[in-house]
Amino acid sequence: PTIAPTTAPSPAPSIAPSLAPSIAPTTAPTYAPTDDFWSRYELWGTKTFGSDKGNGEEAIVLYLGVEASTNTVFINVTGSTQQWFAIGFGVGGSMKDKYAIIVDWTNAIANPISVISQSKILEYFLGDHVIGQELSPFVDRKTQFETSTFRRNVLMERKAWNPDDEDGYYYNFSLCPKRYDIVWARGTYSGSSALFGTAHKSGDRGSGHIDLRAMNDTQFAHCSWTLSISQTINWKLIISLMSIMILNIF
Repeated sequence: PTIAPTTAPSPAPSIAPSLAPSIAPTTAPTYAPTDDFWSRYELWGTKTFGSDKGNGEEAIVLYLGVEASTNTVFINVTGSTQQWFAIGFGVGGSMKDKYAIIVDWTNAIANPISVISQSKILEYFLGDHVIGQELSPFVDRKTQFETSTFRRNVLMERKAWNPDDEDGYYYNFSLCPKRYDIVWARGTYSGSSALFGTAHKSGDRGSGHIDLRAMNDTQFAHCSWTLSISQTINWKLIISLMSIMILNIF
């Protein structure tokens, strides 16, 4: 009894804590979601917008993923360091009536590693060539990945649809493979405004699309003939129409 307690436990505590966490944070992918998020993507797609300017340094790179089983959408976007950049979702290629996520400009001197805080991620329901209506935050900043020089990246998460969105401002994402229309824009900071700075120029906006495909086709076999009721029905519109019908009857 006099020897066992003094020799048995001594090596274990001194080795285990020092080695375990040292490697993981440095090996995360640079331009794509880490394995922790990638493994959750049941639908995914990627697209680059505006790569024809600045040797690609001003391009907006979008990774879009959906975990249908949890009604979760992952939005991973990379843009230029000293620009605001935005992506918008909705039908067609015009700015009007799009749900937009805007990553605002940050001061590279005050913020040399280009940290994108939650407050720098803004959501708007766009107007006709105007910024439109600012929305209450719905996306959640999850993490930020290391990128090349003059680039910054952020991964955001939100639910596929907002159950409190009676006006349809937040856009409803599908839980099935789908092509999404995209509008995009970017702009520089002029010093005249704390929000967005100068408006985008003609070469700093555009439209396109992104295709989300299934990681496992069998899981989404039902998508050829059905859609989520919560996603496709505008209950406010139906109630309004029913009220009109009742008034007309009486």
